Amino acid sequence: MRRALSAGHEDVEGRLKRIGNAFQSVPRTLETLRELFGFDPGDDALWTRLTGPFEKRHPVTHNLGVIDRKYLERVQATERIGREVRVTVTELHTLLEDVQAAIDRVQVDVVAS
Repeated sequence: MRRALSAGHEDVEGRLKRIGNAFQSVPRTLETLRELFGFDPGDDALWTRLTGPFEKRHPVTHNLGVIDRKYLERVQATERIGREVRVTVTELHTLLEDVQAAIDRVQVDVVAS
């Protein structure tokens, strides 16, 4: 954490601009956390569970919920192009719990270092 906060104001602004939308993707999130804080999640199933639901963000955000080739390539799913992506209430509850658990782990790891 010291490494990320020790820079001057301009450097922090520059880093934030480079981060951009990195937190919309689990692999990019982990890469950014490693770079900024030295965070290493190890072989944690939590981050793997987060990847699928975060990939659903693409068709929901950019295609009104309609599955496209880019989504299928990323998740390697058997769903079909042109169909609506399905998001269940249970999936949303699990996602929210997993996001909170991920935030808690990062906070504990970063603050403890």
